[in-house]
Amino acid sequence: MVWLLVALTVVVLYLFSKGKSKPSKNENKPRTTNPAGKNAIESIRKGFQIFAPNMSVEGIQFRKDAANQFIDDSNQQLKLESEPNNEADKNAIKVIGIGSRGQYHLGYVPKELALKLGSTQTLPYVYARLIRTYRSEQNYIDITFQIIGQKDKKELFDNYELNLPITSSQKTYLKFWKIKYDENITTSTANKLISEHYKNAESNEPEKWIEWARLESIAEIYENFSDKDEREQYDIKKPTKKQIEASVDALLDEGVKLDAIQDNYQIVVDKLTALFPQLES
Repeated sequence: MVWLLVALTVVVLYLFSKGKSKPSKNENKPRTTNPAGKNAIESIRKGFQIFAPNMSVEGIQFRKDAANQFIDDSNQQLKLESEPNNEADKNAIKVIGIGSRGQYHLGYVPKELALKLGSTQTLPYVYARLIRTYRSEQNYIDITFQIIGQKDKKELFDNYELNLPITSSQKTYLKFWKIKYDENITTSTANKLISEHYKNAESNEPEKWIEWARLESIAEIYENFSDKDEREQYDIKKPTKKQIEASVDALLDEGVKLDAIQDNYQIVVDKLTALFPQLES
């Protein structure tokens, strides 16, 4: 009888431990983050190398429906496609998601990189490598990718900006932070100055950093709303930079955080149309 009780106890303990070793279907599963979607990150093709490291798809906040569909799709890949008829930027390059169920226009390659690819005529020799898709509980979406190109085109790609004059956005940064520079400074030298300063700017001058982040957000919103396709997403006419600045400041005065403004342009549109009804389409 004792032997039988011992045997039953062993069986029960075994079954209990076996059941515990199997996690539930969703246990420890990251719901909001997918490294390269549902697939492993694609290996770099033979004869290719990284031309531009991890970056986010620009303008994706205007295409959340497409981005959500892409994230939920399988066999995800990205492709690049030039858009010479883009009114805001003739060098624009679309980032298109490809999945088992279709194709999705997700957004664009960052503007300065698109200019570099176009000016060096290296677009036919590169491809987009999907790194990560991300969706938060609040439906904040980010899709990260790299530009991978043929090794024999890398020198051409890298040398492009060595002798280019400083850009207006670089000048804005250096002047705002009162960083001295030579008027004949090149883009590549300016990038080094900015990168070195950027590392510690937020911790060294937090109040000034907040003001810089505000100005940078206003400039980014203005640039995005300069694109006709972007405006059509929100049924809004083209706003001026002053109108955007007034709307962002009004939201900040109401206690809306800058991160929330950057993540959700709909609240900017709502404020724009409330302050400037003439902007409604």
